[in-house]
Amino acid sequence: MNIKSIIYKYLPTSIRGILDEKGAKRLFKSLGVLQKDGTLDYKMYWDKHYLSSGDSGAGSFGAFSTWKADIVNQVISTWQVKTVLEFGCGDGNQLLKFQIPEYCGLDVSSSAVETCKEVFKNDKSKSFHVIRPDSNLDVGPAQLVMSLEVLMHITSEADYL
Repeated sequence: MNIKSIIYKYLPTSIRGILDEKGAKRLFKSLGVLQKDGTLDYKMYWDKHYLSSGDSGAGSFGAFSTWKADIVNQVISTWQVKTVLEFGCGDGNQLLKFQIPEYCGLDVSSSAVETCKEVFKNDKSKSFHVIRPDSNLDVGPAQLVMSLEVLMHITSEADYL
């Protein structure tokens, strides 16, 4: 993914018009999330984002998250789903609206996973794990596997595939 695409994917609208590609490259480099080949290390980006009090974004709050939860909860109810595996659990805010009997959340950000573990520490029906695209993680079977608003953030074609 080139820097121009990264600007439009990751930077707030207010900053997009201010930074050119060179400025964005300097910004990402200063954040320590730009790889030697000039591409964004999305795993490191999200880890730093959550560490700096960032959240999962607008899609995990308000009306849009309620709309998504209504759909997911309807699927779970209609199909009597008991186990769910989610790729890209983020900070867990969206999960608060789901009615899931048993849930396993995966994320590339260790800080997001730690946040989820803290938020849901008293709920034994939920578990969270850090996932790396090049590793194997055995979390057991699930009746429903989902990934909500995550794939567009994967900037590595190898990881995407």
